[in-house]
Amino acid sequence: MGLFLKINGMSSCVMAVLSNASICISSRTVERLKKHISDDAIDYAVKLVASGHLFTTIFDNINIYLRKFQQQVTNQNSMIHATNCAVIAIDEDGIDITKAENLGIKLKLRGKQVNATY
Repeated sequence: MGLFLKINGMSSCVMAVLSNASICISSRTVERLKKHISDDAIDYAVKLVASGHLFTTIFDNINIYLRKFQQQVTNQNSMIHATNCAVIAIDEDGIDITKAENLGIKLKLRGKQVNATY
């Protein structure tokens, strides 16, 4: 519950009140949980890449606008620019793996999706 509330933007003060009332976990525990989940995801991705199993990667740029409510010359709005990467395993059932890993075949298919039919 605490992780859900924190991810959805609950303030630290409200989180502390709910934690003191034993309704949810504390902000520090949520941060430790997020770190643990992140470390597990990184370990899983490393194992997947090293396993020889087919996988794909997806990169996405994330721009987060940080708005300052009391703007001054030295305290203006800013943005955080980050890149997210997802490593996803591909189900190999029914796939000819040697053909799927052959880069020459893939390069010959470039630009031919215009001729694809449904």
